[in-house]
Amino acid sequence: MASHDLNHRQEELLNKACDARLSDEESQELESLLKDSPEARQELAELLAHNAILRREKETLRRLAEDDESQTPSNIVSIPQRSSLLGYVATAAIAALVASWIWNVTSPAPESQSAAPPPVISLQPKEVATLTKTVQCKWGGSEVPTIEGARVTEGNLDLLEGLATLTFDSGAELVMEAPASLRIIDAMHCRLLHGTIMANVPESAKGFTVDTDETTVVDYGTRFGISASRDGKSMVNVLEGIVEVEHHKSQETKRLTTGGRVDYGGWTKDRIPQPGTENHADREPPRWNPLIVENAREGWHLLSTAFGKGRDTYIRSDKNFPSPGSESFFRVKHTSHRTELDRKGYVAFDLSAFKGQSIDHAQFILHLEPSDLGFATIVPDSTFSVYGLSDETEDNWKEDSLTWNKAPAHTAEYNAHLQQDKLTFLGQFIVEQGIQTGSRSIEGDALVAFLNSDTNGQVTFILTRETDEQTNGGLVHAFATKEHPSNTPPLLRLKVK
Repeated sequence: MASHDLNHRQEELLNKACDARLSDEESQELESLLKDSPEARQELAELLAHNAILRREKETLRRLAEDDESQTPSNIVSIPQRSSLLGYVATAAIAALVASWIWNVTSPAPESQSAAPPPVISLQPKEVATLTKTVQCKWGGSEVPTIEGARVTEGNLDLLEGLATLTFDSGAELVMEAPASLRIIDAMHCRLLHGTIMANVPESAKGFTVDTDETTVVDYGTRFGISASRDGKSMVNVLEGIVEVEHHKSQETKRLTTGGRVDYGGWTKDRIPQPGTENHADREPPRWNPLIVENAREGWHLLSTAFGKGRDTYIRSDKNFPSPGSESFFRVKHTSHRTELDRKGYVAFDLSAFKGQSIDHAQFILHLEPSDLGFATIVPDSTFSVYGLSDETEDNWKEDSLTWNKAPAHTAEYNAHLQQDKLTFLGQFIVEQGIQTGSRSIEGDALVAFLNSDTNGQVTFILTRETDEQTNGGLVHAFATKEHPSNTPPLLRLKVK
């Protein structure tokens, strides 16, 4: 709480009062302070108002827990040390104390004295953090200001796109990675409703606490990330330092150090389906009919990887990693920190419908998709390169057998350069930090010449990320494939002469 220019002794008296620890002498001392000091009365009023907010939230969570026999109130909420001063303080001593100073400041003054004006007491929620940085942000129904530089109080922040950095008054810095929803509670406590956050907690904020539906994470001066889904699954990743994680259902507590990770409910498994295990039974049919080429306006044609022999997948530098096969998106990453986590994308189009025609203009288009792997905070604006496979003898690759050891124009060594003698460089595009939606494309003479050089009715594109992550655990970029139930697969937009 703000000090309102009170000295250490006065602050101590107020805190002791809220914790019901005043001696008789201290009670008299505080009563005198409240009578003479509007600042002290304001401070006590704010302490009590803040306590009311905490008690209200705790009561709401308790009622919710009663509706679920598998949970108890203690399984749902964990109140940090700072809140313990304020929580549970509706005691007779506090009530008597407040009544005393209200009587003193509102009773008529003796004729020999001028009556003091009643204190102006604000019960507005306290500002506890600052929205210090926003990058490409699009907001949902947030309850607090979303302008960069704004001071924020208790309430919800709902981030739909981009990255947003909150700096709490305790010194803790937290980056939200869209899509994410966060409830701010106080300067030492927040609740991740869903999505991903990255926290950097200095010594001054030791004990900073983040709740999810199923976990309570207490920091001891560190840098860590948390991801949580609406169905209760969560993952905690410690990049540096120490955190303590309590899992509410199992009542298990784990102490994680640098490099440690815990996954509750199968967060990672849900986002990295094993080849051949994806269940498409409950999905709507893909939007692209694989038997046709779409005619666009003004002589343009749209060709997707769903047509004919079209394919889209990726390879990963772990030599024991099996072929991903057919998934909803393919992943691309470059890292110098983990030799088994590089990824490259492979995309093929069937050009048989354009046999004998000369292509005049062309555009290669990809659509971004959130991968739910890694943290965008530690990957800067990223440059991607697109190559065309000029060696047509390697065009007949299969989605279900493509691996790091067996891929066109590729050698098995980690972080190996592509075999440039088999490739044509076609162009580059940039994905800004924190962006995981929208489309990116390349076009130009090199792309047109590559397509017109085709002789076997199919072309292969290889996608690499040139930009490294700043430390281990960075975002894996992802792009929709023809198997995606709602997003658009890779496209060629073509215009023939």
